[in-house]
Amino acid sequence: MLRLFRSRELNKKINDGCKRPYDLGKRSETMDRNRAALLNAAREELEANGLANFTVEALARKAGLSRQTAHNLFGTKGGILEALFDDLAKKGGLTRMPEIMQESSAKRMLAEFVRVFTDFWASDRVLIRRIHGIAVIDPELGASVQARNERRKRAARRVVERLGTGNDAEKTRLAATLYAMTSFEFFDALFNEDIQKEAAWKQLWQVVQRALALDPGDDVGG
Repeated sequence: MLRLFRSRELNKKINDGCKRPYDLGKRSETMDRNRAALLNAAREELEANGLANFTVEALARKAGLSRQTAHNLFGTKGGILEALFDDLAKKGGLTRMPEIMQESSAKRMLAEFVRVFTDFWASDRVLIRRIHGIAVIDPELGASVQARNERRKRAARRVVERLGTGNDAEKTRLAATLYAMTSFEFFDALFNEDIQKEAAWKQLWQVVQRALALDPGDDVGG
């Protein structure tokens, strides 16, 4: 009898062990699906109405989810905004930044720095324009946008340091120039709505080279 009981317990553990990876996989798929639905709802709400109805409860309802599910995924409205920014960055190519900052050629690093932000701003121009506009009047969203701008500012300084041009005061000026020229506001003012990414990059690259007094003859590819 004891042997039979132990055999049943062993079989139960084996069956549970077989089910667990499958159950975890299904749970992960559901979370990914819910996450995508909520971010899509957030994107649509920002584009259509700004922050007027941008709450966890409203977005959950729009995505067909419970408020608790949305809260478990992102916590707060700020968490949803952060996740939306991260999703935009991933889709817009900003995940290339670590690779770019490791470029052995200083001028190629600069060229790719300009390219990655040109591509990013062009990737979802309407939504990014909406986000930047709202950030001016909403402190929470404004703080999030500013934090990302500060990272771009530090990266611009690092690129200029690699170029090795001028003294500290000159490097500060050039870094500020590069930071300004890779901003969304500069991109949005410079290019019309239907310009292609490659054409935008080539034009902005020429402008940056002139502003930083670089020799435009060097080949950086692309």
